[in-house]
Amino acid sequence: MTRYRARLRTLVLALAALVTARGGFAQFAHDIDSVRAAEDFRLGVQAYHRGRLAESTLLFERALASEADDPLILSWLGRAYYRQGYEATALAAWDEALALGGPVIALEAFAEYVRTRRGVGTDDSGRAMVVAGTIAGIDGRDRRFARPTWISAAADGSVLAVAFGSNEVLRFDVNGLLTARMRGGLRGYDRPFSLAPLPDGGFVLAEFGSDRISVCDKYGNVTAVFGEGDGDERLSGPQYVARDSDGYLYVSDYGNSRAVKFGPDGRFLFEFGKADASGGGLGAPSGIALLGDLVYVADRSGPSIEVFDLSGNHLESLVPVGLSSPEGISVDGGRLLVADGGRVMAIDPSSLAVTELHASARKGSRLLSAAFDANRNLVVADFDASLIEVLVAPSTVYSGWRVEAGRVDTSRFPRVEAEILVGDADGRPVVGLAEGNFHVTELVTSEEIRNEGGKDVAYRVEMMRSVEEFELIDAESDEDPLDLAFLVERSPEAERLASETRAVVGELAGELRSTDRAILVEAAANPALSHEGVGPELIRLAARGLPAARDWRFDLAVRLAASSLASGTGKPSILYVGSGSVNEGTLGRTALSELVALLRNNGIRFDAIVLGDKEPDAALSYIVGETGGTLRSSREPAGAAPLAAELRASRRGRYRVSWLSRAEDGFGRSFLGFAVEAYLYRMSGRDETGFFAPLR
Repeated sequence: MTRYRARLRTLVLALAALVTARGGFAQFAHDIDSVRAAEDFRLGVQAYHRGRLAESTLLFERALASEADDPLILSWLGRAYYRQGYEATALAAWDEALALGGPVIALEAFAEYVRTRRGVGTDDSGRAMVVAGTIAGIDGRDRRFARPTWISAAADGSVLAVAFGSNEVLRFDVNGLLTARMRGGLRGYDRPFSLAPLPDGGFVLAEFGSDRISVCDKYGNVTAVFGEGDGDERLSGPQYVARDSDGYLYVSDYGNSRAVKFGPDGRFLFEFGKADASGGGLGAPSGIALLGDLVYVADRSGPSIEVFDLSGNHLESLVPVGLSSPEGISVDGGRLLVADGGRVMAIDPSSLAVTELHASARKGSRLLSAAFDANRNLVVADFDASLIEVLVAPSTVYSGWRVEAGRVDTSRFPRVEAEILVGDADGRPVVGLAEGNFHVTELVTSEEIRNEGGKDVAYRVEMMRSVEEFELIDAESDEDPLDLAFLVERSPEAERLASETRAVVGELAGELRSTDRAILVEAAANPALSHEGVGPELIRLAARGLPAARDWRFDLAVRLAASSLASGTGKPSILYVGSGSVNEGTLGRTALSELVALLRNNGIRFDAIVLGDKEPDAALSYIVGETGGTLRSSREPAGAAPLAAELRASRRGRYRVSWLSRAEDGFGRSFLGFAVEAYLYRMSGRDETGFFAPLR
C-alpha cells in the first residue's frame, strides 16, 4: 500500500463519505501502520516529555525498525538526539524526515538554526540595527515622561530609564510597557541624569539639579545622599555615574570640568582629569564607564575619550574616527557603546575600530544613552525628542528566534502544561516574555454532515484552533528553585585538595533553600550519582567519596549530571569542582562541542571552581563560556557563596504555559498536535510538536 496517505482523504461508508482535511499544521501526520511501532512511538513521546531522553531514543529507534520510512518518528528521533547534544545525528534524522514527508516549515527553520549555530552564524557586525519599537514620552497632549538621559538594562529583560525632564526613573518591561514610576519618595529627584545599579536592586543616581548623588532602594526611595560637601568635595552639575565591582563610584562632574571618585560609603576620595598648570584636562566631561581596570571619560570639547587608571592617572586620549559629540558610555563585552549626537557607535578601545550601530533618521536627534538589554536589543534614549527606541539586528526581523516546545505534562488532561524554550539566533535565552508574547494553537478534529448530490457526506476536519484558557503559569524569576549538580573531580590532584573541595561545597550548600535540589556526581573512573539532598552528608561525600584515579572521566560525569537534571523542574546548573582539567586523554571520541550542545540544548548552566592555584584547561574555559557560566578560584576571598545568588538571577529562556485542550485524545492513543509561537516587536519563532494523553 502507499506509505503516505494524502492529508485530504475520502472514505465511503455506506451512504456517508468521511472526508478529512488538515489546515494550519504542517507537522507530519501520525500515520503508523504497525501496532508495535505505534506503541513504541507513543511510549517514546511520553518518555521524552518526562525528561528520560536516552529511553525515548531507544523507543524511537525501535519504532523505526518496523516503520523505517516514517517521517514523524524520524523527526522525534532527531529531537531526542538534539537534546542529548548529538546535533549532527539530529540533523541527519531531520533531513531524512523532510525528504520522506515533504516540507515542514517549522522543522526546516529549526534545522537551519542548528546548522547556523554550528557554523559561522549570522554576521551582523557591519550592519546597522533597525528600529523595532518606540516608547514615546509625549503622545498628543499626554506627557508620559520627558527628556530621557540614561538607559540601564536588567537581567530580567526590563530597563530603567532616567527622565531628566520629568524628574523620575521609569521601569519598562520587555514589551515596552511602563511597570514602575519612581520619583524619590518625599525628597524627590531634582533633574536626575544617570544611574548605576546596586546588587540589592537599588541604584545610585546622579542628580544634576541638586548637585548630589543619591542612593536609592529598589523602589526608588532616596536613602542617602552625598556630594554636597565643601571645597573639592562639592559637586556641580554631576551627569554620569559608574560603579565598579568593589562598590567605588566614578562621577563626571560637568560644572567643575573633572571626574570624581567616591568610596562605597559615599566618602570623597579624589578628583581627576582637572586642568593643571600645564594645561590639558577635561573640558566638557560627559559619559563615564569602566572596562577592565580602566576608566573611560567622554569629553565633548575634544571631542575625545580620555583614559585613566583607577587611581585617576591619565593614560591616553582616544580619538576614534567620526567622533563628534560623545555623551553616555556603556560597556558591551570588550567594547564601548557611545551615544554620539544622532548616532550610536561601538568602539574597540584597543584598536579604535568603530562600528555604527544606529544613525537616527530624525533631523537634529540628540541621543544621550544606549545600552543592550538582556535580549541583545539596543535601547536608545533621544533627549530632545522625549523618545526611547528599541533596535534589533537585521537578521532577527520577523524570524531568527529558536522556539522549542520541551516537556509536556498531560497528567491532568484535558489540562495541558508545556515547557517552552525561547532563544535568539545565537542560542542566547530570550527573557522577560509575558503571556501576550505567546500564541498556542492545537489540532482539533470536528465533524459535520453535508448533503452533496443527494448523499450525506460526513466531513471530518482537522483544524488548528487557538487554545482555550491559555495562561503563562511560570516565567523565570529570582525565586525559582535551583536544580544543582555538584560535579566533583576524583583525580589524585583533586584528592590532595580535598579540604578545599569540602569548603567550596559547604559554602554553596549553606546558601541553598529547602525548595532547591542538589545532587552529587563523582567524576571517577566510573562516574556515579552518589547523593541527593542538602546537608552534612553531601559535604562529607564531596570531600571523600569514590577512589581517585588518573583515568577519571569528565565527559561521562557531565552526561550523568545532565541526564539527572533533565527531569527536574528548577533552574538546572552544574558546578564543577576540581583541578581545572577535563582529562582530555580519556575523552576518546567524545567531542567537547557535543558536551556543550548537551548543556546548552537543555538550558543547563556550567560553572567551574578550580582548586588551588592551577590555571584551568582551555577546554574547561570553553565549556564555561559557551553555557553562560563563570570560572573562579577556590581561593577567592568571597568564596563560593555568592554563586548561589548568581544562579538565582540567571535566566535560561524557559517558560511554562497551560491550556485546556479541546482535542479528542482517542482514549490516550491519538497523537495530539499543537504549535507554539513567541513574538516580541518584529521578532518571532515557532515550533510544532505533539503529545499523548494518559491511557484510559
